[in-house]
Amino acid sequence: MGGLPSIIHVILLTFILEVNSESIKDLKVTLIAGRPGSLKCPHSLKITDKSYIAYWQKKAETICYENLNEEPEPRCTGFQLHVDKEEITLTVIEVKYSDSGNYTAYLYTKDNTFECKVSLLVTQGSRMLPGSHGICTTAGPFLLLLPLAVVIWNFPFLL
Repeated sequence: MGGLPSIIHVILLTFILEVNSESIKDLKVTLIAGRPGSLKCPHSLKITDKSYIAYWQKKAETICYENLNEEPEPRCTGFQLHVDKEEITLTVIEVKYSDSGNYTAYLYTKDNTFECKVSLLVTQGSRMLPGSHGICTTAGPFLLLLPLAVVIWNFPFLL
């Protein structure tokens, strides 16, 4: 997605300058396929205006970033990035099974660095079935084939 030289510069500056570092590892998030969902990492860095660099990576590939290369708006495809005084958030606009995996959030300020590792698991959602009368059930293959079995084999105990 670009911005790699700027990311390398930020990382090098992090090691050269003596800055405070904060890290959160192994957050686990489960999202439902076909819906929007968010990965959130709480931080305690002092954020003022656009005095930070933020980005998310999946498998060492930058997928979303803000304030790199002096660009005023976040650069994301299929994602939205939001940073506030309490957390850095990556919103997946429409979650797909291929979104499952390990993500890392990075947040840099003049004096501090923050890293957060998140493991995302995407699952099948629940659906309202016809005739369920507002009861939400998981629509698995067995549940969908049950009415067909009643018709074909005429199971009297199920009627």
